[in-house]
Amino acid sequence: MYTTIEDVQLVPAVELNRRGGLPRLATRLRSGEGIHLGFLGGSITLGEGYRPRLTAWMQEKWLNCQIFHTNAGIGGTGSILGAFRVGDNLLSHPHKPDVVLVEFAVNDHGGTTPQQCADSFEGIIRQIIRQAPGADICLLYTVSPPIREKLQEGKCSWTNSIMEKIADHYGLPSINFGPEVLRREQAGELAYQAAWKSAEEAAARAQGQAIFSFDSVHPTLGEGHLLYMDVLKRSLEPLLEVNESVGERTLPPALYPDNWENACMKPLSRIERIGDWKRLRLADDGLRHPSEIYLPELWKAETPGAALRFRFSGSVLGIFGCVGPKSCQLRLTVDGIERQPLVMFDSYCTHSRGWRVHYALTPENFGCGGHEAVLKIDSRQPDKTAILAQKNITIDNPADYDGTICYLGAILACGDVKQP
Repeated sequence: MYTTIEDVQLVPAVELNRRGGLPRLATRLRSGEGIHLGFLGGSITLGEGYRPRLTAWMQEKWLNCQIFHTNAGIGGTGSILGAFRVGDNLLSHPHKPDVVLVEFAVNDHGGTTPQQCADSFEGIIRQIIRQAPGADICLLYTVSPPIREKLQEGKCSWTNSIMEKIADHYGLPSINFGPEVLRREQAGELAYQAAWKSAEEAAARAQGQAIFSFDSVHPTLGEGHLLYMDVLKRSLEPLLEVNESVGERTLPPALYPDNWENACMKPLSRIERIGDWKRLRLADDGLRHPSEIYLPELWKAETPGAALRFRFSGSVLGIFGCVGPKSCQLRLTVDGIERQPLVMFDSYCTHSRGWRVHYALTPENFGCGGHEAVLKIDSRQPDKTAILAQKNITIDNPADYDGTICYLGAILACGDVKQP
């Protein structure tokens, strides 16, 4: 049980932990069968960086195989949302993934508590083993400033350390890009961060340095992601050193008893809707977001009092939809008791950024068993001025943020969701 970050025992940072390797993938590559790569992660996975390059490189190396991939990356999200959507967004494919590469260390660092990270990440792993027992799993650890800070001490961050403990338990290989980033930086080959087209970037390039990132988190497409690819290429060789076929995985006892292996995502069409809910696409409102495809469906309401009523089981409850400058908050009642509202607005919901796919989770643990819930659009709006002030953003035109719009696609629960 992790109460604070200090409860996490940090482990040494190494580039590759082979553990059980990727024996099932190796067998399929030798046999010339079709290969489905599944990528689950945040914006670093979503972008056109290491993910499509790895697929293309593998296709060139194994010409006898037809290699394709599924991109299940959503920017700004980590293991919490990943546990709810891995089934629908990745494992429901008719051709189950032959290997799933999971990248959540960076976003979990800023978006989860240690116990949430442990429970949700193990829930992802257990769902993959249960639903795709013929698949290998490989963990990928990307780099951000706090993760880099621990790397300078030779340690993994607390998120990576929790994931390494889970990897040990399930015999999963892990690839850590951080040591190579740090090695090149210390050798003077690389500048970790420089603003795009800045004097700092020009000075670094004049010294023959590559630029790893323009924003300290996302690798540059031309250099940062190529560094990631160098690590992936040399790591795959030992991971694929298997001389005999290996059968399907079996599911060992859980490491964390409250893990989220029963996380589910229930579309709004399968629960009771009260009021002016209308099914649509973002494009119907002149909006777009590439991750909308990961919502099972999308419904809109904006009249205060429009509600959803349902029963759910399990301790965790949340919603999955789109957030933006005119988003609302939802009043929540569980078992007849009003709880803390679910706020569909955060410090990234600026007018300039528009709308994006995101989620909200209740902070309360409701305990096991069945519960009856009502979510209702609140006539009161979130304190958007205070929320944006967290990032020193001021509202110049209040009309840009005035609204109680709710775009929702699904209810999230660790258990089940059904009609009342």
